[in-house]
Amino acid sequence: LAFTLAEVLITLGIIGVVAAITMPVLTSKIRNHELEVRFKRANTIVSQAIKLMENDIDGASINEVYCNSNADMKNFIEDLSKYFPGSYVDKESNHASDLGYKNSYWLTPNGKAGSPSYDDFGGMRTNELIIYSSGCANFAQRKMGFVVDSNGLAKPNRMGYDAFVYIINDNNSLNTVHGYFNYPEDNAKKNCDFSAESTSLGSSCINFALKDVFPNDDTKSYWKSLP
Repeated sequence: LAFTLAEVLITLGIIGVVAAITMPVLTSKIRNHELEVRFKRANTIVSQAIKLMENDIDGASINEVYCNSNADMKNFIEDLSKYFPGSYVDKESNHASDLGYKNSYWLTPNGKAGSPSYDDFGGMRTNELIIYSSGCANFAQRKMGFVVDSNGLAKPNRMGYDAFVYIINDNNSLNTVHGYFNYPEDNAKKNCDFSAESTSLGSSCINFALKDVFPNDDTKSYWKSLP
């Protein structure tokens, strides 16, 4: 059975079209799965570190210890690094680029240049993670916040993808609902908005990542629906 050159070329053309359609989808699925795995691992590691810190301060409130002054807020990241052996710490850093990022900011959920306001009080780099202290949300609330990049220096360095904001409650549990600015829960979706016109900085994306519910459509999986 022989094929003419025209038939071979037509077949190759069809294969090329199918590949062009399916490869981006497949690549996106692989990327999102890897981000999900890294996020879950980072969440476990960070939760354990906060628990160890609580034990070492005899159960006192982390917020009470570290939210009294700018110096205390910088000490938070240095003390947290004790639970990450071999980590590099820069407690004076106030830009993500100080720890090796190409830019001085994280991208927003929709991929635009974001704000460096989450990294004002020092940071550290481990073998796997980048952690930056954003200090206390405000002195009235006295709640320590920090950003965890589960992908380290590797891209995308983007809120809602590999960078997530954590807040420490007064009982030392991690507040993963309201975001850095303690938004009301019904506004959480607005602060993890992936649409092109959004100005969201992604402060509440961790809430949806943990529940695996996509904020723009709560019938969809968060990790399977990342753009």
